[in-house]
Amino acid sequence: MNVTNFADSKTADGYILVLIVVLSLIGYVNRLGFNTDDWAFLAGMKFSHNQSLIGLYNSLMGQHDFYFRPIQWFFLAGLYQLFGLNPTGYHVVNSALLSFGALLLYQLAILWGQSRLLAISISAVFVLLPNYSTDRFWIAAFQANISMCFCFMGLYAQLKAFRAQRPLLWLLIATLCVFGVSFSYEVFLPLFLLMAVLLCYFEVQTGLRRGDAAKAGAGVTCRGQPP
Repeated sequence: MNVTNFADSKTADGYILVLIVVLSLIGYVNRLGFNTDDWAFLAGMKFSHNQSLIGLYNSLMGQHDFYFRPIQWFFLAGLYQLFGLNPTGYHVVNSALLSFGALLLYQLAILWGQSRLLAISISAVFVLLPNYSTDRFWIAAFQANISMCFCFMGLYAQLKAFRAQRPLLWLLIATLCVFGVSFSYEVFLPLFLLMAVLLCYFEVQTGLRRGDAAKAGAGVTCRGQPP
């Protein structure tokens, strides 16, 4: 298979993953409104004296004790400014986040040397896990999907940094993603750190094997030369 066909195949895989995410949301269509904690967040923004993005953010921060999740509050404030009390826009954005997370995991698996079939299977299974059910319709839990995207993006950037000739940009992206994971929803931080260690180990071992193979090849070449 040439490069063009492979790229086209990956594009097709991406469409399939997005379709899987969309189909998984069908069962929640009748719940795509506001629920429980959503109303408290909306009330805080609705009655905020300052309706700017910063004003809405400060209102949320002042009324809730999750000071270590500033990205969550900026995200909610931004959604409120865009969509107000119309829940449809919130859920469209969240569906995009779920799809983006699945695509990032797919790209990470491909970069890690996995086959297309395994990569798309891993991504599909992960995004369909039962514990993601509330993240599909509960606006107060959307920050988990933001953290997921930062997690996979950071791991992808870390792996690219290992293989790039000029890794500083990828290292910067990976570092920023660490903060993104931490300040949106901290539950992904242990997974991020564990996967980062595994990626480091994988890349070091792969580099050592390549070095040994290169030395072995050089030795065979030298021994094959006439005296």
